[in-house]
Amino acid sequence: MPKRLWLQLVGAQGVGKTSLLKAVSNRLFDVYPHYYFEELSRPLLADKSVSALDVLATNDDQLLITTAFMLQYIKALASPYQLILAERTSIDCLAYTRHLSNPSLATLRLTGQFVIDTNMNCGSNMDTVTIYVPPKIPFVVDGVRREESQKAIDKEVVRILNEFGIVYDTLEVVDREERVAAVIGMIVEHFCEDDKIITIGGS
Repeated sequence: MPKRLWLQLVGAQGVGKTSLLKAVSNRLFDVYPHYYFEELSRPLLADKSVSALDVLATNDDQLLITTAFMLQYIKALASPYQLILAERTSIDCLAYTRHLSNPSLATLRLTGQFVIDTNMNCGSNMDTVTIYVPPKIPFVVDGVRREESQKAIDKEVVRILNEFGIVYDTLEVVDREERVAAVIGMIVEHFCEDDKIITIGGS
């Protein structure tokens, strides 16, 4: 039986990670049950648990976001599903932490260890597939994320991937359906022994 699969998208804000993974999740919903690890930053901002995101965030904001991600990560691991889809990751948390105007050493260490624990210490029963999504499409405006910091975050994400030696695939295609097909193809490849996953087709 194949190992559990943690499939995660990494990249800057506004590159289409959320819309892409939601499309993948919807395509898989009736075929292959899975756990969807969604972004927590926007809900935290909406209920005023944090004051801002991206370049306007404070160290306390980012520390709370990272802690929330850690709790969600534990919940995802405890789920019974073989497949976990993550639209946000510890890598993103570290990229945004490093981009703060004055991050504390404690927050940097905590987030850096989070990257190690979630990408290198996943255990023998879990495989991780990391897909880097570069800024190739027009910025996705959502009224929350800021376009002016996209390039800086993108560079930081790539730097972290290389710094920690994280193996990743780059999503080069920009067409929505081609993107969805590429991600589903990686899932199919992992679960190739499972007849159900092979039957995934079009929308």
